[in-house]
Amino acid sequence: MTNLSMRLDSGCKNDRSECTAAPRQTGRVMGMTAPLVSICISTYDSTGTLGESIKSIVPLAFSGLNFVICDDASSDGKVELTNRYARQFSFIRVVPNEQNLGVDRNFVRTVQHATGAYA
Repeated sequence: MTNLSMRLDSGCKNDRSECTAAPRQTGRVMGMTAPLVSICISTYDSTGTLGESIKSIVPLAFSGLNFVICDDASSDGKVELTNRYARQFSFIRVVPNEQNLGVDRNFVRTVQHATGAYA
């Protein structure tokens, strides 16, 4: 679990804090076992690099993977690109923002949509 996601779960104040939070508990969600790992990408107007990132993660997929992509109201066709991948691979979840939230709030929103024990 990254320091940031630990801070979100435990209330740690900064990257240098000693975070000892336990990971979010796995369990059953709507009759299904919750994923173990979530990969979180928050993005804005970077279609070319996002496609390469997705292509590099897809071959590493395993049954306990949740991949969350949160788009911060991009104008470059990124939502269409990510939705194509999400239709093809069930472990990919696309979360589009209706308006631009900025880097920090978009990343926090991305982690909030993660369902894995580790994000």
